[in-house]
Amino acid sequence: MFDTPNWQELRSIPNLISLGRLILIPYLVFLILQENWQLATGLAVLLGLSDFVDGWVARRFDMTTSLGSLLDPLIDRIFISAILVAMVWADVIPVLILGAIVGRDVLLLVLNSIRGNKLAVNVIYLGKMGTWFLFVSFALLFLNQLMSSGNLAGFAAAGIAWSVIIYWLAGWQYFKDAVKG
Repeated sequence: MFDTPNWQELRSIPNLISLGRLILIPYLVFLILQENWQLATGLAVLLGLSDFVDGWVARRFDMTTSLGSLLDPLIDRIFISAILVAMVWADVIPVLILGAIVGRDVLLLVLNSIRGNKLAVNVIYLGKMGTWFLFVSFALLFLNQLMSSGNLAGFAAAGIAWSVIIYWLAGWQYFKDAVKG
């Protein structure tokens, strides 16, 4: 179904950064549920930037690994899903947004499992763009909670809407790739 990761690769700097991100996600959820928007905003930005840093380090210093190609997108999905669930729970976003974003990921996971495809997918530019739009939209949502600004709320809502559209467009491409096997 998928290649067994080489667990020695876990010690690479990019994979350690990814694991650090994974470890901090529950704390971010806790901060959101406590409505500690100042710390939550800082941690969310740090986690979003660390996603960029681990990929940059892996490519720049030729430290890409098969484990990293599985870990990084998986941790991105966990990060996105955790923030969405916490934001729904904190009544910041409607459950429809959670369903639209997580639903796409679940659909692709089920399709790849049924087809017997690898769990690690070839990430496409549109997929990266959708993820980054989500990260920026999350930052705007967090900042809006800090400042209660109508302007930020509008930008955040527009960002989330565009994120869903881009996320599903990328999902369509991943869907076509999964069907091809």
